[in-house]
Amino acid sequence: MRLTPQKSFFIFLLLILPTSLYAQGALRGEITDSLTQKHLVGANVFLLGTAIGSATNLEGEYSIKPIPEGSYTVKVSYLGYKAKLVDLEIKNGLTTQYGEVPADQSTTVWI
Repeated sequence: MRLTPQKSFFIFLLLILPTSLYAQGALRGEITDSLTQKHLVGANVFLLGTAIGSATNLEGEYSIKPIPEGSYTVKVSYLGYKAKLVDLEIKNGLTTQYGEVPADQSTTVWI
């Protein structure tokens, strides 16, 4: 059997495509008030420069997946609190734990 350029390209795609689909990580954690330690329900957690993000549940927990490997700036915001920015590294196949993150209370409402 002779390999044509089209067959070679097709075989290349079959070998590379599955690994790139699974080459992603995740981010999860819990957002709390730094003074009261109460969970912040509905806080927004998202990766700046992307459309990837989530809101916290009733326990202040969030989970974001899949996230392509790379360096990101995570923005945590909640009505009545000052937004918080944190730089994180997401690794393929791993879940990055960004938990128990206290949000600093502020008199300014940040959106």
